[in-house]
Amino acid sequence: MSVEVVNQDSVLSRALDLVASAQNRIWITSPWITQRAVNLVLRDVLPKVRSRGLEVRIVYRVKEPGDLDITDLEALKSLEDAGCQVRYSTRLHAKLLLVDTDAAIVSSSNLTATAGYSVDFGGDWRNEELGVLLRDEDQSLADLEQQFSLIWDSATSIGPDTVGIVMDFPNVQSFSFVAIRDVRQGSYVTANDGQGNLAIGQVAQITAYNRSFPHMGQTLWLTQGYAGAAGDRRGSFEVPDLQELFSHPSKDQGFLVTKTFFEPESVFRLAKVDVLKHLEGDRLVAPSIPVPPGADVLRATTELLGRLLGDGDVRVGTVLHHPEVAVSLRGSEILSKHLAVLGMTGSDKSNAVKVLVRELLTQPAYRDLRVVIVDTHGEYAATAQDLAPQPVVLDVVVRRSILDEGVLGELLTLPKIEARNLQQELAELRSKLPGDAALEAFLARLAQETRWGGPLRANCLRLIQIAGERADLCLEAEQGGAIVGTDGRDQTLDEPGLYILNLRNTAELEARATKVATLLSYVFRRSKEAEGGLSALIVLDEAQNYAPEQQTGWLSRVRPAFDAVFAIASEGRKFGVGLVVSSQRPARVNKDVLSQCNSHMIFRVANSRTSRRSQVASKRPAARYWPSFPASTPAAASSGERRSGWLRELKSLCSKPTPPRLRSRHEVPSGRSRVGLGPAPVRTTAEPADQRCLVQQRKGVPTSSPRASSLRALLTLAGVPRQ
Repeated sequence: MSVEVVNQDSVLSRALDLVASAQNRIWITSPWITQRAVNLVLRDVLPKVRSRGLEVRIVYRVKEPGDLDITDLEALKSLEDAGCQVRYSTRLHAKLLLVDTDAAIVSSSNLTATAGYSVDFGGDWRNEELGVLLRDEDQSLADLEQQFSLIWDSATSIGPDTVGIVMDFPNVQSFSFVAIRDVRQGSYVTANDGQGNLAIGQVAQITAYNRSFPHMGQTLWLTQGYAGAAGDRRGSFEVPDLQELFSHPSKDQGFLVTKTFFEPESVFRLAKVDVLKHLEGDRLVAPSIPVPPGADVLRATTELLGRLLGDGDVRVGTVLHHPEVAVSLRGSEILSKHLAVLGMTGSDKSNAVKVLVRELLTQPAYRDLRVVIVDTHGEYAATAQDLAPQPVVLDVVVRRSILDEGVLGELLTLPKIEARNLQQELAELRSKLPGDAALEAFLARLAQETRWGGPLRANCLRLIQIAGERADLCLEAEQGGAIVGTDGRDQTLDEPGLYILNLRNTAELEARATKVATLLSYVFRRSKEAEGGLSALIVLDEAQNYAPEQQTGWLSRVRPAFDAVFAIASEGRKFGVGLVVSSQRPARVNKDVLSQCNSHMIFRVANSRTSRRSQVASKRPAARYWPSFPASTPAAASSGERRSGWLRELKSLCSKPTPPRLRSRHEVPSGRSRVGLGPAPVRTTAEPADQRCLVQQRKGVPTSSPRASSLRALLTLAGVPRQ
């Protein structure tokens, strides 16, 4: 046990002795710290710190600008890089060097040269300092350890997760901060609201600023849309404004003069954040108070983003800018609450749907699911093996009823009135046969009919001949189609798995619509008969062709398909039939069908009308972002109990290489009652695995909640080969 007095002349030698003897830890508090002083004290132990054999904690002060005129932040950053832990305090005045539990120096000396930590300064150059060195003073050292712990716990670190400081005038919905580290639009950040709760938000916009750049005069400032007065960016000498520089006849001169003032290293960035949720205790709630100016802004943690995303059973990737955070969807919400995938051509809607389909079919929870894809252009059929182990490609053999007036007129080339008369006679004859009579039985009975003569008899004989030669005719309208596989055998869809109706070689819109109507009506009827025991998900590609908003003119020919789609959209969830509506022309998709979709994936849109229809469909005001989405970048919105979703990065879909031109994105929803959405967009060149997607997901909230907030996120997805 000993107590030794130290001053400015002896403090360095005593400190070096203590540091050299350190076995486990060195704790330092000093309001001011200079590079030469701290390096002199710690340089010999830094190798041990780097190998994690020694713990070093340092606390300095940031209370007023003058503190940073003395303290060398670059030196502290170097120590952090070496493995030291560094924090700052706004109230620190204590100067302490505590080594292990054996010794400590308590003095008035900062870690600066003038306070005694230098071999170059001596005599009158040093301040008058005084303190004590304690050795083996167990109680006093224990008290110092406790006091240091209190200082450390109340101090703040500028770690890699600290990205900035909140600026003035924040509000409940948003705040801005000065970025001190690299931050990306779409990334997630947190800030303390001043009452012990965290505000969670997403970076919506980033603006770069450089004081050295020639400023805009008031007139130009206002014409560019900035409010208030133009900022004065002059330093110790006059900096010309932009009008003065570029009003010169030689624009090159203005450019070169600007370069003489511009200092690239002076650039800093201001980021605007949309507040999404507050974390109060263990509850995520709607924000109700703003964060205070001066609050630290941190990157959102993995745990926190995981809570926002919620649990899910269909893992599709990771959050964009947060690759450590997995994105998992709740597939049951996709099946029970229909999904709309909307966006312009080339935004990779199909790629998003493919990822979703494959992930659903690989989950044991959905082993009884039948995914039925209406493949308008054959792109799903081309990659069917990548989506499911044993996909079945379907076709619908369309048969037209000979009891239809239009069919009779076409087959026999009859005027409308003659076709109507013949149809009436045939219908009367049909009523005399059993209800399950086949076409062959009807034709045989027709051949025996002798009461007709003249042109009517001639037309009947011609009809018998034509019907006997053609395989695309039937007796009743309900017998008008057969669902077959590529081998021509009938398909009943009894087995779970992937079924693809390939319409690539069916050119006529009416024929496509008839096939779609036949298949969808069959699936829906089977599900109703099974009372929900036949679980199915219908994926309707190019939905504007089968469920158009306009039902007149030439589009009246697709009415059978529309009726089948509308029945599933309005009643399918009651019987276990889900619907995915995919369209590049959402403005032309029936609004009643879209209104039944509680989940949305909205990619880049081409025009204002499409944007408005997409916005109405998703019930979100995010349409202002949609025209600027890169290819493969969607906003995802989904309904749920309490939370919202975002944009994220999805995993690779297919083993086949993706063409360099592919740009693919995916969107995903989240929430505790999680919803699932599929792929989204991203910009990619020859790298098929790095694709991004902007996703906005909508999660429903109880009506008692102050508001239903929406979380938008970016994600990246590796694409499916485009055929």
